[in-house]
Amino acid sequence: MLSLGTGISLSTYIAQADETTSAVSISQSSSSSSSTASATSQSSSSNSSILANSETTSVNSTEKTSSINSDSPSSSSANAVAETQSTDSSITSNADSKAEQDTVISSSSSVSTSTDSSDIASTSSTNNVSTTSDNTTMNSSSSSTDASISTTTEASTTLDTTTTTPVAFSAAVTSLLSVRVPDNISIGDSNYTHADAIDISSYQKWITLTDFLQLKSLGIKSVIVKITEGTTYKNHYAASQISLAEQAGLNVAVYHYATFSDSSSGSAQGQHVAQTMQNLGLDKNVLIFADMEDKTTLSDSIQPALYAFWNSLTAAGFNNHGVYTYISYAYRDQVVATVGKARTWIAQYPYTPSNGGYYENEWKNEGYGGWQFSSTAYIDGHTLDISHDYNGLLTNTSNLNDNLANIDNISVSGNKVSISGWHISPKSTIEQNAYIIMFDSTTGKEIERVKYTPLQRTDVADTYWYIPNSAKSGFAVTFTLPSGYKFGGKNIQFVLRYSDDPNGNGNTTDIWSQKYNYTDNIGNVDKLYLNTNNVLSVTGWHAADASTALKNAFLIVFDNTTGKELTRVAYTPATRSDVANSNYGYILNASQSGFSQNINLSKYLVNGHQIQIVMRYSAAANGEGNHVDYWSNLYTIANANAANLDSFSLSSNNILHVAGWHAADASTALKNAFLIVFDATTGKEIKRVAYNPISRPDVAKNGYANIYNAAQSGFSQNIDLGNTLVNGHQLQIVMRYSDAVNGGGNHIDYLSKTYAIPNANAAYVDSFSLGANNTLHVAGWHAADASTALKNAFLIVFDATTGKEIKRVAYNPISRPDVAKNGYANVFNAAQSGFSQDIDLGSTFVNGHQLQIVMRYSDAANGEGNHIDYWSDKHYTANNNSGHLDSFSSTPNGVLHVAGWHAADASTVLKYTYLIVFDDTTGKEVTRTSYFPNSRPDVVKNGYANVYNAAQSGFVKDIPLSSATLRQLKGHTIQIVMRYSSNATTGEGTRIDYWSDKKIL
Repeated sequence: MLSLGTGISLSTYIAQADETTSAVSISQSSSSSSSTASATSQSSSSNSSILANSETTSVNSTEKTSSINSDSPSSSSANAVAETQSTDSSITSNADSKAEQDTVISSSSSVSTSTDSSDIASTSSTNNVSTTSDNTTMNSSSSSTDASISTTTEASTTLDTTTTTPVAFSAAVTSLLSVRVPDNISIGDSNYTHADAIDISSYQKWITLTDFLQLKSLGIKSVIVKITEGTTYKNHYAASQISLAEQAGLNVAVYHYATFSDSSSGSAQGQHVAQTMQNLGLDKNVLIFADMEDKTTLSDSIQPALYAFWNSLTAAGFNNHGVYTYISYAYRDQVVATVGKARTWIAQYPYTPSNGGYYENEWKNEGYGGWQFSSTAYIDGHTLDISHDYNGLLTNTSNLNDNLANIDNISVSGNKVSISGWHISPKSTIEQNAYIIMFDSTTGKEIERVKYTPLQRTDVADTYWYIPNSAKSGFAVTFTLPSGYKFGGKNIQFVLRYSDDPNGNGNTTDIWSQKYNYTDNIGNVDKLYLNTNNVLSVTGWHAADASTALKNAFLIVFDNTTGKELTRVAYTPATRSDVANSNYGYILNASQSGFSQNINLSKYLVNGHQIQIVMRYSAAANGEGNHVDYWSNLYTIANANAANLDSFSLSSNNILHVAGWHAADASTALKNAFLIVFDATTGKEIKRVAYNPISRPDVAKNGYANIYNAAQSGFSQNIDLGNTLVNGHQLQIVMRYSDAVNGGGNHIDYLSKTYAIPNANAAYVDSFSLGANNTLHVAGWHAADASTALKNAFLIVFDATTGKEIKRVAYNPISRPDVAKNGYANVFNAAQSGFSQDIDLGSTFVNGHQLQIVMRYSDAANGEGNHIDYWSDKHYTANNNSGHLDSFSSTPNGVLHVAGWHAADASTVLKYTYLIVFDDTTGKEVTRTSYFPNSRPDVVKNGYANVYNAAQSGFVKDIPLSSATLRQLKGHTIQIVMRYSSNATTGEGTRIDYWSDKKIL
């Protein structure tokens, strides 16, 4: 906003450059003094730092200027500067003279560029302002200011703006600095945030009725006119501007540019504004904004100063107040608090304020009433500030006297009077203390007042969205009547009040209700009990003078435990001569006040809850509307719940047998009985079964006769757990009554103690041997409780040397009565736990390896799934390997004769025999030949009987060599390699060798 009608908005659109642009440092100084604000701090004279390539950029502005941000979370902010501050140009203006029309702007700048600079700093000098009653002149301390732009290359540029228009000046500055500026906006362009209001000052003296009509056609609804500044300045074009705007059918509000800093100056400026508004003939309801942006207002005392300003206006009858400020204003929260966010017009300029964009939603969600989002909106070559309305603040500018309310319900119960409804008024933003006052209009005295915090009422806000605080306008309060106070024959009214005094006095906004006449009201529940099938029997009486007008009698069952009504029944009052003959006989309907009702509560679980009966007479057939209530005492509904598990056992085939009883009062409503098997080890339910309770007269006779179903509370069930492995787990039985056929819904449970399911697991390998053809024979036993569920028995050969399984075989356990007799009788399958198996290991080479037998029970046919294992000890497989060269000779014609034997356990697998002639002198193989082992019983007899093939380990072989080869080997050291191999062709593959002693040929 402009100060002192200076006639131009020099919103210094030196906004954040594109991120690829080098940072530029800008400083200002007057001829008398200079100051600099770094990129990371802000000087006390409202100078701002503009950080290139950073999220936030501050700029100076003489108009209603605030944050200049791109419409995204990465933004720049603009700090508004009062019209009395200097900007990047020197401005000389006379508010009341022709000179105001010819604004002189002069500037000289020294320009250079630095690609290494990361800061753009802006400083401004303080202007000297002299004011007279009719002629206000703002002069800076020199006719021009110097804007120095320091760069790596020195260049000097002078911008002569003496006759430059505002638009041309803005363009020139933009061209000079090559930085991004906010978009020029055509009012009505749907790509941008919708403009609802404009604000003008003496600078817009050019505006005509035609302009206003055009603005209205483009969607503008309101014009906000500057009328005053400080204690003397007046906008002398205000009267004409207001008149033309009203002729165009636009709403009119006004604003004052504040320069006060304490209560005294605030009060004085308020009086100046009030007098000006009266002189302009403005309606008392017209909306007046305090423009809070000038640096003189940056005071710790600004909040009481603003309150003093408001008080001066209020004293003159101008009560419709709002605040204008910008996002980074240092005392924003303090000034906003004087009227509330809903009556705050916030300023912040994005580069591109897109329709429905980030900042449009941001300030709406923050709760502000309006948002000034641009000062670069154009009409006929002129710039205008434009704003967006959120809640009617800017478009319903004379709604302060909208004072609306509704009483939804009033009820009387004994000495308690409850009232609910809503109350809305724009003044609630100022008068923030909400009260309901109960007033006896017969005696003319207040009975009681209750302060409350307004409740959420979205239904009210949907209709009265334009009134501040409509969404928080609800009330629901309860009065306690003074001891001995009687309603009889008295007219009662309720005062709905907003007040600026914590005690509900001071300045107030009231609505008085109609008069209500209430007289005596009393009732009693003689008998209450819950029958079979969850039917509540209630007997009693309700006498009330109001029943002469309130003809509909109701009994309401209220669950005080949940705080909810369960059900209501209408009834016709019955004769109660005893009431008519009692001390309550004077009540009009005493003789016809009785009731006796059976109320079906089958849908509700009330056992253990506290129930009240609300006895009501109502004007409406559904029991709502005007009514009078009497609340009974609290009744606790019986909720005994007892049970016992008499037996618990897991039998063969994983069948769980349970027997016991479960008695619960809640079974009156919860008709479905269940037993749930719960695995406390895994924390999961295993299975549930429904059952029909059986007779248990012993339960009723042994201390539980008072529980509803004690005599019919028994159960005896076999529960098939299928293949669920529970051995070693802790099980519990949940005994349940439910109102749902699946056992869900409302229910009551009794949880048994935990039962540990046995999980013994024992085994032994009695024999283990590797026989001919690589066949492994194993015999032994494996007893496990888990075999009740795990029906598939397996033996797994595991090679502990390689860490791999070799083979598994399934088997059918055989009788082992010795196991049951020798300490394992308690294990489920001990008597049938035996095995004796030959396992063909095929070609798998295991000689010299450590083997283990894994004895397994599984629920899967392949031995996987749920299973339990027992691992045998490690067994070493034989790997003896011996041999001997009995004879070694050669013949002249090149034949090498060898004889001897080679016995090896590995020959069970390695079936192919070789003799290899190896030249130890040259380190090379000479030749190899295969042979068929022959009988060598002497080997068996001479210490090798334990080697698998000792009896058939001999060889006698003539190995043909050429004469030349024999000559070459003459004198060489020769060894014979005796080999068993898995490869019939080459003698390679898996093999085992025995090397003879060295021989000289």
